[in-house]
Amino acid sequence: MKIFGILLLILTVLLLLLGYLLFRLMVRRSEKPYQPPDVNKVKEEERAGVAFILEEYDRIQKWGYETVRIQTRKEETLCGYFVKAKKPTNKTVLMIHGYRSCNFYEFAHFALMYLEHFGWNVLIADDYAHGQSDGKYIGFGWMDRLDIHKWTDWLVERMGTDSKILLHGCSMGAAAVLTAAGEENLPKQVCGIVADCGFSSLYKFCKDISKKYLHIPLFPIYYIASCYCKLLAGYRYSDVNAAKSAAKIKIPTLIIHGLNDPVTACENANIIFDALKCTKKLWLVPDAGHGQSILYDRKGYENAVGGLMDYLN
Repeated sequence: MKIFGILLLILTVLLLLLGYLLFRLMVRRSEKPYQPPDVNKVKEEERAGVAFILEEYDRIQKWGYETVRIQTRKEETLCGYFVKAKKPTNKTVLMIHGYRSCNFYEFAHFALMYLEHFGWNVLIADDYAHGQSDGKYIGFGWMDRLDIHKWTDWLVERMGTDSKILLHGCSMGAAAVLTAAGEENLPKQVCGIVADCGFSSLYKFCKDISKKYLHIPLFPIYYIASCYCKLLAGYRYSDVNAAKSAAKIKIPTLIIHGLNDPVTACENANIIFDALKCTKKLWLVPDAGHGQSILYDRKGYENAVGGLMDYLN
């Protein structure tokens, strides 16, 4: 009986330790700054896409931008990059990037599409605990919803009460914009959403990754990590549910997903789309991987977004 008690204590300590390590791995801010991919170190089939993204990054740098900062929920600083269209306009796209990414490295090619093809301004935000923004723990879209509202308030103050704001998120950013738009106090100037390759819930995302790559069950370590997340970061993993928030959205929403996405399965797009009760459209892109729909079919991407723009105008 004594041995059993000792073994049980060892198992409990081990599970608590593994849960904490999973929490740190998932939620703790990376100590190394984000580095863009090296064309020479990616797979051959990915080189053309990476080279294009880096070329677009150089182009957006030459376009010019204004670095802006706001105070977040904890009186910490969030950093964003405001890029003006060539012709003055009060229409702006607020762009929210994905997990452990940041600003122009992820969104240069998207931003140039909005600037050149549609003539909208662009505000690219560094998420909390990413890029040049403050923060220790990643919010997985749930905590970021509050920051998105802060950014929209800044845009309304900057561009005027008659301005229009489109939310565009990719991956975790897609979950973030959907979650933000599901809040009751969404500013009236926010008129539409583009959600590209987002996950329907953090539970499903982790379950799919675990099943596909790790081959281990989520129970109980995932739930222990969630407790640490609540204690240290202020939210539980179960709070992160973009599909649940999507059911409350009232503005037109475009869901985009690559059919060959190895990170967030295309099933997530269907779950989110089915949850939406607003004006909505689903565009699935053959062969496209995670966040690569615009690379596989840029014209189709412009047409899909253009359809939403036409509706908003």
